[in-house]
Amino acid sequence: MKEIITIRISSIIIFLLPMLAINLSLLFNNYISLYSVDDYKFILSIYDKLPILERIHLNALEKHYLLTETTLPYIDGKISISAAVRGYYTNNFIFKPAIFLCCIFMFLYWNNYKNFVKKIIETKKSEINYFFIAGVASVIFLFLHAYFLGKPDWKELYNVDFYKSFRRFIIISFILLELTAQFLLVIKLTKIRKNILHLIKQKVLWIKLSFSIFLIIFTIVVALVMSLINQSDVINNIVEWNYIMLLLVYYLLSFFIWKKV
Repeated sequence: MKEIITIRISSIIIFLLPMLAINLSLLFNNYISLYSVDDYKFILSIYDKLPILERIHLNALEKHYLLTETTLPYIDGKISISAAVRGYYTNNFIFKPAIFLCCIFMFLYWNNYKNFVKKIIETKKSEINYFFIAGVASVIFLFLHAYFLGKPDWKELYNVDFYKSFRRFIIISFILLELTAQFLLVIKLTKIRKNILHLIKQKVLWIKLSFSIFLIIFTIVVALVMSLINQSDVINNIVEWNYIMLLLVYYLLSFFIWKKV
């Protein structure tokens, strides 16, 4: 079925795009912060041939969060995702394009799941697929998160409480809607599994159901702990980096859940 093909393609793209965008932004911040244009001859030779790269490097020093040492925030939590991606170059040339493209594929993902379910169980047009509504809503909030990041200049807004609260509301809404949509979807697939045994891998379906339940419980526990106990920025950053990677596992499982058609 063409819906399954589109779902599998969209799933792997959604899994890869944010992961690449976030980690490339991190590498960029590590590079501009720690490698001086005067430190290494090979850098100078490259900049001699491509002076625009040197201008970008020097300009980025003024427009990016600068590190004092190499960081792997999944473990050490020395930088938040927001700080890693909101600099001028990482935001406008890596993060935003990747996330905007990701939003398109996320819409295709949810729309094709809706069409697939409708074909399998021949639902009436009046019946509402709540997983589709929650999924599309999560896409809208992800788009808003990327759009407002760094608008206007992040240095001016970083200390503004309203802006921080607004961004927090958007990202929390995205997470809650994503959890809801994925849970409702896997429940729907579980209910119709007898009609799609020739298309779906049941073991992966049960893995995704278990993962959905685990991630919901994990999210509630983490939210309670972080609200009751004042955590350091380091702990918050470690949780943030690893949690976002966990969310992407949904789409990796959606890629493997279907048999090749």
